[in-house]
Amino acid sequence: MRGSTQTAPAPPLRILVGCETSGVMRRSMAARGHDVWSCDLLPA
Repeated sequence: MRGSTQTAPAPPLRILVGCETSGVMRRSMAARGHDVWSCDLLPA
């Protein structure tokens, strides 16, 4: 389709967040449907 601005939704990403202390980034990405793992410095 020429001139179409619609795109297919992107598949979920697999994300590793390192050196996080609060879990905020992990929860934010998980809320968007991504597979997120975190290696925290402190328990979240």
